[in-house]
Amino acid sequence: MKRDILVILVFLILFFLPLISAVEFTMNDTFKQGETILAKVSGNFITPIAKQNVVFYRGHVQIPIQYDVANLGGDYYIYAITTGKNAEDDYSISIENVQYMKGADIVNNNIVKNFTITNETADFSANPGFFSAENNFVIKVQNLLDNKITINVNAENPTRQIFISPENIKQTSFSIESGDIKEINFNIGAGQSGVQTIELRSGNFTYKIPVYVYSPENTTISEGLRLEPSEFTTSIQSNFTSTRTFYLYNDGTTEIKNISLSLSNSFDSSAQLSQTTITSLAAGAHVSVDISFLSSSENELSGNLKATSDNFSTSSFIDIKFLGNYSSVNDTTPVTSKTCAQLNGIICSDATEKCDSTPIYAKDSVCCLTTCTKIPKSSAGTIIAIIILLLIALLVVWFYFKKYKKAKKPVDLLKVAQGKKIIKP
Repeated sequence: MKRDILVILVFLILFFLPLISAVEFTMNDTFKQGETILAKVSGNFITPIAKQNVVFYRGHVQIPIQYDVANLGGDYYIYAITTGKNAEDDYSISIENVQYMKGADIVNNNIVKNFTITNETADFSANPGFFSAENNFVIKVQNLLDNKITINVNAENPTRQIFISPENIKQTSFSIESGDIKEINFNIGAGQSGVQTIELRSGNFTYKIPVYVYSPENTTISEGLRLEPSEFTTSIQSNFTSTRTFYLYNDGTTEIKNISLSLSNSFDSSAQLSQTTITSLAAGAHVSVDISFLSSSENELSGNLKATSDNFSTSSFIDIKFLGNYSSVNDTTPVTSKTCAQLNGIICSDATEKCDSTPIYAKDSVCCLTTCTKIPKSSAGTIIAIIILLLIALLVVWFYFKKYKKAKKPVDLLKVAQGKKIIKP
């Protein structure tokens, strides 16, 4: 009897495990006109959610909207500004072309959350809808009503001090006229890193802004070597060689010589460096380092890439999952907590440029650490246009000869010479 119960329990677990969704999409179902949408997405994502993976729809039609997405403390946050959007229409947010775990399976189904916009106007809008801050930051608030309103600000947090400047207080209130925009300045104090909350309230309308605050030790760039990304997590297919690019920086003011590169013993023969020594690295310069990963079995390996010289050392944490049934939709790109400007990189235009090397996800955008090159225009469109014009020309010629150039009936000269016959009565 007990054995039968055990068999049934095992069967139920195996049956329902693939049905369990590891993705949690937290968001309100309705929003007032002009209100800032805020959504939180939690799950075991194989590929990170980038801005281009988030699409907004009205019905089944994609719409333009001001929005952004970011990873704050391990969860993804999406905000969008609803100003100018029609009320009572059916809207949805769709996260597309990302792979994530659903039970024991890797899936890439679209993650969709529906919402509506009511006829009622929100008291105010907040922009941005979330923030990732190292020290000071600014939030813009706009009064959307026809009358003056009072907004109460509360920056009280249990784990990290956030002050409203210039008074360096944690709570305040201010009045704002109809249509006006107020900039609220904040300073970061002591405490732990993590996601904090700033509350804005006017009457019965409340908006809570998540702010990820970095600890000072996480934001100080040392005068020496630095590896980017500092943390790298991805999944690749087993029995298939996959190469990833890291960048070693010299943040100091002098040249660094005789740099050694090494990987943790945990990678054993599953990872190979493109180079193990760098003779010299000039001040302010950087060099790329490729790592080739290959495993004949499904497993997970973690360890460090380390760069060491006589006076400096730095490391980057690496976590690799080798999966047998993995197929990349959006291959994982290295992620860093620094902005593209801090990395001395450039942001390529999505439509007309591409990066010469593997880009990385900086804190503010996809960042190219080498150079952006123009994407050559395809000649296919020109060829198709020429073919269409030739076909049109041939049709015109054919129609002209068919309609207007028919052969005339030959003239009978004998009948002309005889003249008309006269018929006598």
